[in-house]
Amino acid sequence: MRSDPRQSSLQGNRPLLWALLCFAGGIGAAVAALMSSADAMFLSRLGTRHLGTGFALSSGVSIALLWWLGNRADRGDRAVLLWRACRVALATLLLVLLVDRVFPRVSALCLLVSSKQIGGALELLLWLVIADRFTAREIRRVVPWVIVANGAGAALGAASVGPLANAFGTTGPLWATAGLLLIVGVYV
Repeated sequence: MRSDPRQSSLQGNRPLLWALLCFAGGIGAAVAALMSSADAMFLSRLGTRHLGTGFALSSGVSIALLWWLGNRADRGDRAVLLWRACRVALATLLLVLLVDRVFPRVSALCLLVSSKQIGGALELLLWLVIADRFTAREIRRVVPWVIVANGAGAALGAASVGPLANAFGTTGPLWATAGLLLIVGVYV
């Protein structure tokens, strides 16, 4: 019996696909909540005067970090690198939250810069892992679903910032994001 060429091997990869969609949604939610919180915290503590400088600094660091991360991804297991990146993101966020108690303005700048790095790194590695795990034929079917999951997660994450800040204060969304990064990091 000949197999149908339209039949994808995704049938056997359904658990991987569902895990990927949940992971992509979690990454989208964490990154959107983190970036929204970082922007709001920066504006409330430092104002608009230094926003351009903060974005320029963040962009410069992004270039260097993504170049380094791309080189690392070419030399090793990308899933392991994504696992490590989730843990580094969590540690960075927890460090910023600890610094916030003593130096709130410094933590606002650090959060603005690091949130862009965390978002860029996690998104880049997510797409590299997808490229490793699926064939060219499967990717055509998987990518639209991953984009929807990531976008839905991002919308949910960004929408949660206001209610979380109202309920738990300025750092409430950041603690929730830390919890989400912990879950996503364990899920990898």
